[in-house]
Amino acid sequence: MLCGESEGDTVSHFVANCAISRQLWFSSCWNIRITNFSLVSGKDIVSWLIDPPFAQVMSSEEKAKFSLFGAILYFKLWRVRNENYHNKTSMPFEMIQNMVMRSYREHINIMTRDNVQEGINRGPAAIHWGLPRPGRMKCFVDYASDNDAGAVAGVIYDWEGSVKRFGAKKVTAFSSFQGELEALALGVEIARAYAAVGVDFHSDNWQLVNSLCTEGVFTSFAGDLKTGRLGMSYENATSWLITLRNEQERFEPLDLFRAMT
Repeated sequence: MLCGESEGDTVSHFVANCAISRQLWFSSCWNIRITNFSLVSGKDIVSWLIDPPFAQVMSSEEKAKFSLFGAILYFKLWRVRNENYHNKTSMPFEMIQNMVMRSYREHINIMTRDNVQEGINRGPAAIHWGLPRPGRMKCFVDYASDNDAGAVAGVIYDWEGSVKRFGAKKVTAFSSFQGELEALALGVEIARAYAAVGVDFHSDNWQLVNSLCTEGVFTSFAGDLKTGRLGMSYENATSWLITLRNEQERFEPLDLFRAMT
């Protein structure tokens, strides 16, 4: 379904024998001949990406880049395969390669910045402003994209875990960071009804939270949001909380991306 070859639409063909998969791996900086490895199932490819047989000659950073490249490669190829199957279309190899490499470079830049910042801060404990008080609302926000199209969503839960409000919309974002900002902006908009109660915004995007923690940016956000305080706290290894408190001032939604530029 991906390359049109006669071998059929099987896992082993998709991950290792498809002409497009082979070309992408061989043209990568690792010059991998993917057919030299016995990969016949999804479990095989996941294990191979996480712990490749040549890992002993790679640094931990290089191994992480390799795993990231493979994950992006197969994620993008699967989406192209589905597009071909459902819409009866085809995409030139050069376009697929550009799509994979563009996404890889974007994620590598984020990973590199995160690693540098983690070395400076010595982990998430360096930013810890206290846990939110019980009884507050929680708003989970996220961004997802497919090529140049993207969407953001937000869901608000009360302290008992019941859904109180949610929203979603399509957005145009030129980077995953901008998309996460759009998601947070949507969360702020749908949370305005609960400003008096207090809302904790949950995001799994470390780069977004770290940017807001920067002193100059933090001051700008606090002023533009017209709230008494804009606080941040760390709950666990995967969930950052952005806490908004409305103290005797009118709460207004904010175009977060505009505020940062």
